[in-house]
Amino acid sequence: MLSERTEGAAGLELVGVGSQFFDAVDLTKPRYRFPFGLGPRAVVFQPPGDVCPQDSGTLCLQRGRFSLRAEWRDFDGNRGAGQVVVDRSETAGQFWFFSEDNRELMVKVIDGCTFNGGFWVFLAGTTNVEFDLTVTDLDTFDSRVYSNALGQTADTVLDTLAFPCSGGGFGAAIPGGLR
Repeated sequence: MLSERTEGAAGLELVGVGSQFFDAVDLTKPRYRFPFGLGPRAVVFQPPGDVCPQDSGTLCLQRGRFSLRAEWRDFDGNRGAGQVVVDRSETAGQFWFFSEDNRELMVKVIDGCTFNGGFWVFLAGTTNVEFDLTVTDLDTFDSRVYSNALGQTADTVLDTLAFPCSGGGFGAAIPGGLR
């Protein structure tokens, strides 16, 4: 996410998006990344939480750490983006494809960090159309794609090793971890 910047005090720049500034940054610090070819005047900064671009096709879970998008194809070859059902929680949400009152996918991203060092992705579909659900960890930019083939009843997915909580990898929270 490219951010706007404003001149701050002595060598610092205030970095944020729109009118919300998140940090006063010293551009000499290595924790800030610069997109290829843009140099140090275009700062990429992702504050913890609430960085997901919530819109009608993007479901944001776990305080904005995870972005979820669904794409579908029906039996007539029509394609579209899944639409987010407005009523959601911090850990779970739903998508509809054809009609707002006909929910097609329910998905949860659960913080299992204290159990096995990972975030878990649980998915239940009530459809037989083709879909790809892409879940992206906005802290690491790792993605997982969960798919269903056209004409197949969607399988329930219980992925307890979807995303590690930190750089320590899975099992870092408990000696030996849980598998």
